[in-house]
Amino acid sequence: MRRDEKGILLLRRQGWRYISPQGRERAASEVAGVINAYPGIYHANVYGVGVPGIEGRVGMAAIVAMATLDLPQFHAHIASLLPRYARPVFLRISKEPELTGTFKYSKTELVREGYNPGASGDLLYFDDPAAGEFVPLDAALYRCIQGGA
Repeated sequence: MRRDEKGILLLRRQGWRYISPQGRERAASEVAGVINAYPGIYHANVYGVGVPGIEGRVGMAAIVAMATLDLPQFHAHIASLLPRYARPVFLRISKEPELTGTFKYSKTELVREGYNPGASGDLLYFDDPAAGEFVPLDAALYRCIQGGA
């Protein structure tokens, strides 16, 4: 990842991709609303995760689906309703939502685990700009992202 001459954060993986242009933000609740509108989504929790070498955070969504999620259709749904900079870069598919002891949705553990495939048993995906879809986030891709490639 790097920052271009205009201060825009870019991710390199077979080309550069806009992550979060300065001055253009979407509230996590707005992004979660778009995700929750997709048929079969039970719950979405949207938050930011740190990526080495990047100032600030990039978007990640933890979702609970009622059935198997059609990732290409889901990607098309969010791509049609959210600009590129507002879409989650990482996607986590959980069996149940993370709740606190008082039954509020928790982000603390999700943020701590981030997009590390070794930190969770959940399915993790990366929005690959070259493929135009969510691809499985495995250990090799994780190391690539951690290394700044």
